[in-house]
Amino acid sequence: MGKRIRVAFVVLLALGLPTLGPSCKRADSAAGSGGAGAAAAPASGGFGLGEEESGPPPAISDGHWTFDPGHVFVLFKARHFGAGYVYGMFKETTGSVTLDSADPSKNRVEMIIQAGSLETFNGRRDEHLRGPDFLNAVQFPTLSVRSSSLAREPDGTWTAAGELTIRGTSKTVTLRARPLAEVDDPMGKRRAAFETSFVIPRLEYGVSFMPEAFGHDVFVLVAVEATKD
Repeated sequence: MGKRIRVAFVVLLALGLPTLGPSCKRADSAAGSGGAGAAAAPASGGFGLGEEESGPPPAISDGHWTFDPGHVFVLFKARHFGAGYVYGMFKETTGSVTLDSADPSKNRVEMIIQAGSLETFNGRRDEHLRGPDFLNAVQFPTLSVRSSSLAREPDGTWTAAGELTIRGTSKTVTLRARPLAEVDDPMGKRRAAFETSFVIPRLEYGVSFMPEAFGHDVFVLVAVEATKD
């Protein structure tokens, strides 16, 4: 078990996780089953959002951007027995971003995560987390974020309002994302990158197994590269 824990830390460090900080606000209205579905990250618990970046975020050009599946990282951590954290990731995520500065009402972001792709570097634990006590991946095979609006803020960050759906429960959330870069890659494609981090209050989504043992908040970092269609 000790070796597996060390492997998990090495993987997370190799991915270059930033330091701590908030990036998600509670929404005022509800959708689906109702209620705000994500909370601001406590200063002592969450993933940061591009804090190693200097200067203002770059502007990303208009168009339709499709997630590059090999360069999407959905990482999470949750408290275990009030002691340390269990770290993990989802290995299969698709999505897209649409930007239209002439008509911002057309701005959209969509992200679909395959629940069965959860990985915490421990087969027995992964099977449990994918099962009925937690994500119930057979009955609810995906987690999703679908925005109803996506605004470019004066400081260069993006604010997306929409629905986060887990285990068939949808709640209105407001997420903040930071663009990192837009470049021409060696394959001749236009490529952009951005990050978002937020907190999922798991009990609100029916992920309520052993609330006295496992943290109620799941901290999430999403790092994406996307190519322009």
